[in-house]
Amino acid sequence: GPATVIEAIASGQRAASSINAFILAKEMPLIPARPPFKSIRYSDIPPTSEETNVRPRVTCAEIPLADRKTSFEEVAIGYTAKEAVFEASRCLRCDIKIEGEDEEE
Repeated sequence: GPATVIEAIASGQRAASSINAFILAKEMPLIPARPPFKSIRYSDIPPTSEETNVRPRVTCAEIPLADRKTSFEEVAIGYTAKEAVFEASRCLRCDIKIEGEDEEE
């Protein structure tokens, strides 16, 4: 479950702190040092399609249902080069602002 991931991250932080202390010939701290974090402000109101210039997602091509029943082939065929470029160019509205950064970037 999620505890496994959190424990793995904590173990990585302890390992990094231990390696840092060893390299700098310092005593290992009981609690690993953590860099300060920045608060992130974001809007709870979802954007409208006019604000984001939303284009619909490209539907990924799939193998026919009859072929799926008789094989172990991958169902999703994938995008063509043109479809991939179109999908990658869609606006995802990355409007999360980090406090202290300029609003106009």
